[in-house]
Amino acid sequence: PDPPPPHCQCGVPAGEWQVTKAGDNQGRRFFGCAQRTCRFFEWRDPPGGSSANGCRGPGGAAAGAAAGTAAPPAGPSNGQNAPAGRAEGSGAPAGPKASRAHGEPPQGSAGALDVVAAAGTPRAPAAAPPSSESAPPGPRNSTAPAASQAPAIAPVKGGDQAASAAWPQDEVRGAAGCLASRRFVLTGAHPEVPRPRVKELVEHFGGALQSSVSGRTSFLLVLGRRLEHWTGGSEDAGPVESSAKYRKAVSMGTPILEGVGALCSLIEDSLPAGNAQEAGQELRVFSWKG
Repeated sequence: PDPPPPHCQCGVPAGEWQVTKAGDNQGRRFFGCAQRTCRFFEWRDPPGGSSANGCRGPGGAAAGAAAGTAAPPAGPSNGQNAPAGRAEGSGAPAGPKASRAHGEPPQGSAGALDVVAAAGTPRAPAAAPPSSESAPPGPRNSTAPAASQAPAIAPVKGGDQAASAAWPQDEVRGAAGCLASRRFVLTGAHPEVPRPRVKELVEHFGGALQSSVSGRTSFLLVLGRRLEHWTGGSEDAGPVESSAKYRKAVSMGTPILEGVGALCSLIEDSLPAGNAQEAGQELRVFSWKG
């Protein structure tokens, strides 16, 4: 049987948001507190798997102990924590209340994390990560519990493993203007490729960069699984899943490119808008050597 849901320090049970297939947390269940002032979250393995939970933000250590697992130290908070006895003593309802301040998806939503490597690539049929039996994915705005509708993600072409196997490459070849009218947002840090070079690559093929995710964003490009520290030093700022850009992309359903290799594959497989044939296309080459 499934273990009881984790509780935040505020006393409200954490709700399950999604089952992810991206990165190091593939197939794991994600829980988060619904209180607006709390930033508690926790990863859990599917039933029968090994336990490797973690939590961050106010109440992380207390919630990890209540769930029977070790938790890392609580991180910084942007506001004061909710009182520990708020749900029990104040009489205030402890129902689900999604936090919009940090761009988090609503509690109980079955919104899946769309990860694609090329424009126009058809998505594979959804499959529940914990088992081999296939199940149809629920609607994105469904209000049914996330546990009964475990969202799945299409297989990633050019993800972390594929990108590392095909990287580094000296040149990137593609049709001129193949990224025209497409807007990208960068997050994460690549150990070998600085962001200015990635910006040059996108603009070389007609694309544009944005500073934040919006409704006009075409792709969120994850350069690395760790965030770059604002000081520019060797210390990182945590996992890329904790960034506001990543959370907003997940909540809005923005396609996510995993790694520089995925961007190179997108360029090589794309044609300029309005041109369905490769014949007569001008070929452009981008060299990483400058």
